Amino acid sequence: MEIMIDFDGVIVEQVTPRNTLPTKIIGEISWAVVEKMRFLKKQGYTIIIFTGRLDAELGELALEQFALLSDFLRKHGIPFDRFYSKPWRVSVIVDDIAIKPQDWIKE
Repeated sequence: MEIMIDFDGVIVEQVTPRNTLPTKIIGEISWAVVEKMRFLKKQGYTIIIFTGRLDAELGELALEQFALLSDFLRKHGIPFDRFYSKPWRVSVIVDDIAIKPQDWIKE
């Protein structure tokens, strides 16, 4: 089963306004969300992280963000299998608009 989780606003605190160019600033980690991700990974889930930081229209900036996010996730032991720049068809999508992280970690 696949689960798609938003980076800014779910895995980390949203620190920049929506629909602005991404920066190197990353918010505080939501450790409750990370623990849920680790649990699901152990259960065999494929974890897909989506983020507007990787939008292809950003060109080189998207490549820089890919490296920044990959390094950040690995450094903090946050499991992931791949990235998407936008939500896609999967079994579950967790973001800060549809399925709220605080509701999701209670399940």
